[in-house]
Amino acid sequence: YKEMMRYTDNDILLSFAGYNGGYAAAGNPWNSWPNETQRYYTWAKGIYEDAKAGATESDTLNQWLEAGGGGGCQRAATRLGLN
Repeated sequence: YKEMMRYTDNDILLSFAGYNGGYAAAGNPWNSWPNETQRYYTWAKGIYEDAKAGATESDTLNQWLEAGGGGGCQRAATRLGLN
């Protein structure tokens, strides 16, 4: 992600796309991104904007978790020894 931030001139939202879809996504328009990258961007954008606004709850985060997004977090936590 840090490398994507450099690549996108610190564009946080575009870096989310690049993190998921690689340099091609970060350097090309939305309509050329794979569907997975578009979904990843949409989820990330909503969650990020809620956090940036200081929201104590995020409907987007809850929807993402309900859609199965928590599985990736669980795998990351296990790999990092946070469980």
